[in-house]
Amino acid sequence: MCRILITVGFSWKRFLGDFIEVSRRDRTMGWSHGDGWGMAYVVDGGAGVYRSVNPIWESFMAPPDNATALLVHSRYASVGAKRIENTHPFTRGKYALAHNGTIVREKLVERMKEMGLSTCTAGDTDSELLVEFIARYGPAEGLAKIYEAAHDILDPEEPMLNVAVLDLEQGAGWVLNYFEHFNEHFAMRYTVADDSVTVASEPLGEVTWEYVADAGKPTVVSITRSGIEVRRL
Repeated sequence: MCRILITVGFSWKRFLGDFIEVSRRDRTMGWSHGDGWGMAYVVDGGAGVYRSVNPIWESFMAPPDNATALLVHSRYASVGAKRIENTHPFTRGKYALAHNGTIVREKLVERMKEMGLSTCTAGDTDSELLVEFIARYGPAEGLAKIYEAAHDILDPEEPMLNVAVLDLEQGAGWVLNYFEHFNEHFAMRYTVADDSVTVASEPLGEVTWEYVADAGKPTVVSITRSGIEVRRL
């Protein structure tokens, strides 16, 4: 299990400190997510990615103050060793992707080969494989195809699938949230504040958050500076 934060707009500044604290010890399970962390951000005229195998609370590097979109991931390793090649976010072309959950990797590889998708990766996580869906189909269709390919090969102890994607050119974001039964640790939330939209694994700061999805109902949200669009699959 991991923790994810994605913001389009500048409100990441009010949530990032709290995100570091829930990475140290989350509020839903009391777990520590210290197997590395990474971020992808967008600034006017460019973008950047930073990854570390150290805990975020020990090796934090702030994104540029003028970042207009941000994706942050803190890792609790389930598939793949603690090394930089297995640290999120993963990038392909103009997209960065972070994942929370566990997919049976061997079965996912089989299905991707049947679909004609590449299964070449730098590391050995299940998560890195998902970037191929986004690169091939784009975020909206790619997330739907990830759900179709993976929803029945999830870890039975943690039957959930959370995937966040950031467009490093346009500064837009997408999130897939699916869980078979409700659990605070599985649910993603969103908030609209300060002309920004944020989706996170846990409520952060002193604002009101809404759940992205209901149990058993896979949901994709797209976020821009104009707001949030929710689509049930």
